[in-house]
Amino acid sequence: MFKKKYLSLAIVALVLGSCTQNKLETKAANSTSAATTVAGSSNTMNSGSAAQQFGLVNIQQVILNVEEGKTARKKLEEDIKKQQAEMAKEKKSLENMDRDFKEKMALLSDAAKQKKFVAFQKRLQDLQKKEMEFASSIKQREQQATQKIAAKVSVLVNKVAEEKNLSAVFEATSSGLMYVQDPVDLTAEIIEVYPSFQVSQLDDQAANSSEDGDAAKVEKK
Repeated sequence: MFKKKYLSLAIVALVLGSCTQNKLETKAANSTSAATTVAGSSNTMNSGSAAQQFGLVNIQQVILNVEEGKTARKKLEEDIKKQQAEMAKEKKSLENMDRDFKEKMALLSDAAKQKKFVAFQKRLQDLQKKEMEFASSIKQREQQATQKIAAKVSVLVNKVAEEKNLSAVFEATSSGLMYVQDPVDLTAEIIEVYPSFQVSQLDDQAANSSEDGDAAKVEKK
């Protein structure tokens, strides 16, 4: 459940919003170039313009490989395994209850049958409710862990992109990204640098970025 489904549209939007603060200037050389792909139009500049360079980062791979992601995933897997064992025991108990009811049904009065049936249905519904609540809890914890790491990665990507003088950095698995010419893949570097970069500094920068965004929203209102 946790291994392959890290990247929600909300997280992609978060990362892209942080990493592409400077809008690309896309001046088409002629009317035909305006109908080309995003990358083509982004790189078609006037003859006097400097060439722009773009980066890519696979946030999912970063989350799967940094220590925070591994720790969060391990904890979730342990909790899932424990919960599955408890639910398996309850399901086994319900199966035994159902079998016992069927074996003795002929000897029971209508009132006794109804009582046992109601008791069985209640336990079954309780189990189903517990399964749904646990699945919802796991999903929420996945999202919280993923968003926390993604927010820090976003700050780190900005830093690396500025050092490399990149015009923009795109999320590699984004459904909206079709083509980028000769991109710089930052994924491996982000994974390598992430542990040595001060987490507290990342937290502060991420918080400041969030505060700036909130302030901008207030000003617009």
